[in-house]
Amino acid sequence: MTNKGRLPTLGTDDPVISEIAWFINTIYQPAQAKYSRLSKLTRTLSAVSILLALVFLSYFALSVLFPELKLFATSLIYDGYEYNLAIFPSLMLFLAAIILSLRIQIVEKSWRKTVLNSMPLVQASAFLLLLMFCFNQAVVAAAGLLNLVSFLVTYMVNRLFGYTSAATRNQTMIYNLKRLKREYEIASVGCDGYELEILQEATFKALFQLEKDNVKRLDKEIMGDHYTVHDSAFNALKGLRKP
Repeated sequence: MTNKGRLPTLGTDDPVISEIAWFINTIYQPAQAKYSRLSKLTRTLSAVSILLALVFLSYFALSVLFPELKLFATSLIYDGYEYNLAIFPSLMLFLAAIILSLRIQIVEKSWRKTVLNSMPLVQASAFLLLLMFCFNQAVVAAAGLLNLVSFLVTYMVNRLFGYTSAATRNQTMIYNLKRLKREYEIASVGCDGYELEILQEATFKALFQLEKDNVKRLDKEIMGDHYTVHDSAFNALKGLRKP
């Protein structure tokens, strides 16, 4: 079946197409896949952590502000006689956290990747068990603080190592390279040898300008991410030092 109205693509025997394909397949697609996975992992951990932190810290705040509620009358969701109804409202949020953790493909060829990808699900499941069977004020406070720290750490790791920005940058570069490739294919239709040589020279120039601009963007993002993390940590320390 032919694609009517669509100009044909060129093979890798063309030097321009070969060079663009090398950049895409050797540099940018592997990098995009790597950083996209790490970005999704850290962002999912951050989202799960802040959701769980809100649940546990809300319980702690309610127990302090309204002790008459007696939220921690029993530490089990069911003690053999009655259910602890205070636990049930948060179960939907834990279900949301578990569903959120499943947005990552857990099983990978590498066992290390599988372990890393399972961390959000393990985190949500472990703290759900803690809520259901160790429901007391001290545990709730500790769990809330742990998840809050987890949120801050995963957020700062993402920013410090630039996972999300790197995934976006490489995805943009792949798009720009594919567009440049298609523009070259369209422009080369009907060109004679001399015209094709001029077109190839112009396309190579555009290709390496894209690469140069990408390096500049990389340097800018690295410095920006480091300054952001540094300023956030410094401001947090300043806040702790205030009387």
